[in-house]
Amino acid sequence: MLKQALFAIVVMLAAPVMAGDLSAISGRYSYARYSLTLADGRQLGLQDLGATRGVLDIDKSTIELIMVMADGKVIRARARVLSAEVGANSGHWIAQWPDMSYPVRADFSYSKDAVDYTTKFQEPSDPQRYGSEERAHLERARN
Repeated sequence: MLKQALFAIVVMLAAPVMAGDLSAISGRYSYARYSLTLADGRQLGLQDLGATRGVLDIDKSTIELIMVMADGKVIRARARVLSAEVGANSGHWIAQWPDMSYPVRADFSYSKDAVDYTTKFQEPSDPQRYGSEERAHLERARN
């Protein structure tokens, strides 16, 4: 009886965390705020990167970044989600982007209509990104 009760408590405590996919936050989001802090302390926004707007499409197993550049060109990149953990209002994903030789972790918090994420680039073999930190506030797109 005691073992069953302990098992039930463990199951109830683990229930809010969903491992493996991003279903809880899936949808299309627009970048409301974005900043990239480089290792030397400089901060860049979307405009500094040549973009006029950005969209992030989150699916249970993929993340697609869509950037509209100032010259009208649309750039798309799709990452494969290798793992994810989603709790009641926060979590993280680890994704493999096509232009990177290593997976990247993003920690996030979310509500019904928004996701905030932070990615810290900590791979020394990538000197262009190493030591940088990306922060974004995404708002769910309205249909």
